[in-house]
Amino acid sequence: MAVVRRVHGGPPSPRSKWPVAVLLCLLGASPLAKAMTLTEALEAARAHDPQYQAAQFELEAARQGLPIARSVLFPQVSLSYGNSGVSGTREFPNGLSQQVNVRVDYESPQTALNLRMPLFNYEAWSRIDQAAVQVRGAEASFRARGLELTERVATAYLQALEAHAQLSLAEAEMKALNEQFLRAEQRLRRGEGTRTEEAQALASVEVARARASDTRERVMLAAARLRRLTGQVPVFLRDIVPAYRPQVSAEGGLREWTDAAMSQSPVIEARAMAMEAARLSVRRAQAGHLPRLDLVGSVTRSRNESLSNLDQTSNLRSLGIQLTVPLFSGFGVVAQTRLAEADRARAEQELRNERENVQLEIHRLLQLADAAALRSDALRKAVTASETAVTGVTRAQAAGLATQAEVLDANSKLFASRRDLAQAQYDHLGARMRMMLLAGEPMQRVVDQIGAFLIERVELAPLAVTNFKP
Repeated sequence: MAVVRRVHGGPPSPRSKWPVAVLLCLLGASPLAKAMTLTEALEAARAHDPQYQAAQFELEAARQGLPIARSVLFPQVSLSYGNSGVSGTREFPNGLSQQVNVRVDYESPQTALNLRMPLFNYEAWSRIDQAAVQVRGAEASFRARGLELTERVATAYLQALEAHAQLSLAEAEMKALNEQFLRAEQRLRRGEGTRTEEAQALASVEVARARASDTRERVMLAAARLRRLTGQVPVFLRDIVPAYRPQVSAEGGLREWTDAAMSQSPVIEARAMAMEAARLSVRRAQAGHLPRLDLVGSVTRSRNESLSNLDQTSNLRSLGIQLTVPLFSGFGVVAQTRLAEADRARAEQELRNERENVQLEIHRLLQLADAAALRSDALRKAVTASETAVTGVTRAQAAGLATQAEVLDANSKLFASRRDLAQAQYDHLGARMRMMLLAGEPMQRVVDQIGAFLIERVELAPLAVTNFKP
């Protein structure tokens, strides 16, 4: 009878107290605990997740590459000032052919305003084009980081829902098996049952209890994972309705998904921009063979430039052009060009590899989603049939036409089918979500479409602490 009391809410073992207490601390006592939809979870993660925050700063840093590259074509103006102190002696013959030694001490200040502006600089123009492409690539990479964040949040959210559903089924199974255990005890008292039947029922109860304990740990872990992403502790989530029916993709769906991924996937776009930047790097390296033409000008003011100009001040202005023609650089330009061409070839192969990987992953996810939809339909029928079987075998047992083992087996099949059905539904949603992200759908559109199936409110905390008695 100790087992019956424990099942109905007796004090838990010391080993089971600490995770429940931790969950109460996290879910009940935390000021951050709140209800959370999938959209709210994504918004909270965008404001909290350090990886996404780092990606934002990385994008801002990449955007500064364009004005840095453009600055080369703007006039470069500099102001310089120098002052030299001269000390020495000067010897010279006088009118009587006598050597005269005169002490010389003076200062020679000089101020110069210099101007240089490129008129023809092919390397600088190539650098600007390359920087613009790199900024576009950084923006595509940032969008990819956003989709990655969406996948992490949605995956954690669905895992929390799946763990909650599995916990609900585990507790329902434990309750049903406990009722079977009570019947077995009553049958044994009346002399209708056996010790073996009672032991079988007790074993089934303990196995269900262990499964519920493991599932409860999964709920806690899923809640912790959501808190890690969002900075908030979820108490309520939105789950799929019981009547949810996953649909198999229409004919031609693979081509549509693949075409969408090829045209709007930010990962592929980032690879394409990397290849274009590598191509412009080749052009930039080849510019080392071309001449440069600059406009140069200066305004200088100097005093006491030399001994012959003592106590004289010079104000000079100059404006002209400077042509620089490279003749020989030790084959450095040739080597730089070959290096850039190798980088371009590498970027082309990486783009090709990324496209093939995306196509393969789209195919795999589509098959996974369709298989989950078909499995869901089959399991829904299996659940209906198992419910009928449980009802029939329970009545047969009451009439003495079925054994306790047959009743337990029927219950086991029923709850196994229910668990597999819940798993198939979440597998379908997860595969569909990943396909949308891989195809480059915007973050908000993905969570809106997945969130449209999540309309039933569920509580995480009460189910997770069912057996807790303070």
